[in-house]
Amino acid sequence: MKRIFIVTIATLCLMTSEVNAQSNNSKYKEVLKTYMEVSGSNIAFDAVMDQLIQMLAPSATPEKAAEIKAKIQPQAINSLIDILSPVYEKNLSLSTLEESVKFYNTPAGKEIAKAQKPMAIESMKVGQQWALGLQELITNALK
Repeated sequence: MKRIFIVTIATLCLMTSEVNAQSNNSKYKEVLKTYMEVSGSNIAFDAVMDQLIQMLAPSATPEKAAEIKAKIQPQAINSLIDILSPVYEKNLSLSTLEESVKFYNTPAGKEIAKAQKPMAIESMKVGQQWALGLQELITNALK
């Protein structure tokens, strides 16, 4: 009888910790989604979605592409949050993520978020130039 009681208590503790972990994980995902929105991080993922729609439906009119995007976007964002959440959780605490959201809601944070897209585009261009120069450096170092 004592053994059944101990097993029952242990099972309840495990179930409680599992529910708590799921609750924390759902809270983390919620904050991560907000972070992605306010930080401008979602802009890059949005661009990927646009490119994939264009690749998979090249004859789609802009209106049809927008319709497809509107249809898939909620599911696509949720699946992205699902796969990114463990990466973020491993590296950032919930409180750090929440503080980041607060920052991105300040005037300076909003300015940085707004600049994300043009900086990403320009950075990709200069990054390609840098990579070419780096390739040359490595090739010369191998001689």
